[in-house]
Amino acid sequence: GLEVEVQPSFGTFEASRAPNELDFSSIDSELGEVLVPGSDSRPPITVSGGALALRARTTEGRVVRLDLNFGFEGLESGEAVYGPGRLRLRVRGIDLQAFSRLRGALEALQRSPVAADPAARSEAETRLLHEWIPVLAASSPVLELERFELEGPNGKLEATGRLEVKGGDPAAFEDEAAAMRAIRARGQVLVPMPLLHAWVEAFLFGVVAAEAGGLPPEELAGMTSFLREMTVARLLGEGLLQAAGDRYRMEMRFEEGVFIVNGKPLGPEGLGALMGGV
Repeated sequence: GLEVEVQPSFGTFEASRAPNELDFSSIDSELGEVLVPGSDSRPPITVSGGALALRARTTEGRVVRLDLNFGFEGLESGEAVYGPGRLRLRVRGIDLQAFSRLRGALEALQRSPVAADPAARSEAETRLLHEWIPVLAASSPVLELERFELEGPNGKLEATGRLEVKGGDPAAFEDEAAAMRAIRARGQVLVPMPLLHAWVEAFLFGVVAAEAGGLPPEELAGMTSFLREMTVARLLGEGLLQAAGDRYRMEMRFEEGVFIVNGKPLGPEGLGALMGGV
């Protein structure tokens, strides 16, 4: 249901079968203005000054390697203006055919009589995922965010990260605990302080409204702002946030089924419990 309009753009596209029987394709493009129309719940998004470079090698329906570089000079969404922004992404070991077959199976399930019963539909979806996850992971997919930068009104947001799934052994996915051990991830985020404060307030507003929804909006906003100050102080005190100049730093890892932030292991409830005061 998403519509995207791209004004006149210029670039080159190449595709070939390499001597080693891998399909190779590349795209280099200078993008004109890109418009994502808005809806009742969100304003339109306009991206200007964009440049795209893509290199891909595939074989037998699998992405052997894909390198994506995308940059833009400006992004407008309502009254908010951002830019420049940069994204460099690398992907390996994605089985496109398996993803397509799984999507077809899920769509067929939604059309079946089972879909009328929420409990039966949920159980059937779980069985499908249990069946297909070892197939999707068989190529040991890797997703690497080499660079993400976005300038905003309150400073620069930066992120790097890597996610990999060790899928060579199908037995690694026989139960949920074993599957979690097959996943490894790491990353770092640098967030401007005002931006993180806004994110925390947006999260907490729903909590406050659920507990005291009968209060006037200005009182709800005041309570949310007060709780945000307490929450950020708690996260700093726990070491889950670290001040880095005018930004906060979070270094994250997921190892052996445990989520670790700035060296602090988190329980199953994660950051949500700390932010919600649980």
